[in-house]
Amino acid sequence: MTISGRAVLGLRHLTLVVLSFLMLVPFYWVLKTSITDENIFAYPPHILPTDPNLFSYVDVWYLIPFPRFLWNSVVVSLLAIVGNLVLNALAGYALTRVFLMAQKEFIRGLTSGAAKG
Repeated sequence: MTISGRAVLGLRHLTLVVLSFLMLVPFYWVLKTSITDENIFAYPPHILPTDPNLFSYVDVWYLIPFPRFLWNSVVVSLLAIVGNLVLNALAGYALTRVFLMAQKEFIRGLTSGAAKG
């Protein structure tokens, strides 16, 4: 690899690191705001959290029915998984048993996307 090729590769990696950092800043800001009681509109903003605590999480756990919301999410996810498995198994059976014109090409086209992913 030539020097100019290494410079381009280094510049590309530096650009990717800077862009990755910029994309992670909002996640850091949300986490920092969730563990502090400071005003999010304060100027100038504090980069590091001042007086961090986890009391906000405890308050949320007791003020809203969080365990119920979590259980609802688990139930909906499990139902979606089971429904997906059943319907896809039936569709796969139908695709292999029902005669279609160009059936082999159709099945090959459906499964080629999964093989490339």
